[in-house]
Amino acid sequence: MKLFVCGAKGHGKDFLCEYLQFALGVSFVSSSEAAMDEVYRNSLYLQSKYSTAREAHDNRDEDRPVWFDKIVEINTPDITTLSTRIFNVCEIYCGMRNIDELNGAKSKWGSEVITVYVDASKRLESEPMRSNTILKDDCTLSISNNRSKEEFLINSHLLFAKLFKRDSPMEAIRNLVNIHLSRIEL
Repeated sequence: MKLFVCGAKGHGKDFLCEYLQFALGVSFVSSSEAAMDEVYRNSLYLQSKYSTAREAHDNRDEDRPVWFDKIVEINTPDITTLSTRIFNVCEIYCGMRNIDELNGAKSKWGSEVITVYVDASKRLESEPMRSNTILKDDCTLSISNNRSKEEFLINSHLLFAKLFKRDSPMEAIRNLVNIHLSRIEL
């Protein structure tokens, strides 16, 4: 299985993946983390603005279109370059933002691809299409993050425990009760 977690900035993609890593032992890498050094190395603009790749990464909200364009460059000519790198080291690609990259992954891996859209659109603004061309309807599944974080985590755990065959729904609930949510910043 190749799991892609998509959604607008700040809607809970990384939070979801961090939780899945903690609760189910599922590994993930975010697109910006995986591409950080290469994006910085290939952007004179980012180099002039920030002294390190980490600093550019930590401030990427200010430069989303630059990051989007540089990741497109990484994926040229093979649109699945970054996806392949990520899946060589983990089970989840967190934060894909380009519909062409997603369609390329679907062409390459077919039925192995599962896409999840984290949706907090009822309480947060969406992201401009300039830096995120994947919409909710482009994804296989959607998880609402419009209510409490606890509800988001319970629904996510139930879905992903089933997908990753980690535990049954009742075991998932028992495990959730036993997990110390204080280890995850709520």
